[in-house]
Amino acid sequence: MREAAPRLRPGAYLIGVAPDAALLPYQDLRSTMMTILSRLEDR
Repeated sequence: MREAAPRLRPGAYLIGVAPDAALLPYQDLRSTMMTILSRLEDR
């Protein structure tokens, strides 16, 4: 989140994940989160 924070609009963000997210390698989880957060930028 620290990496994406400068690009996000001020506000509160609630991020929920399924338990299987704990099994993802860090790079996969990071990539998924960055994709989702970039979609928020487009709004």
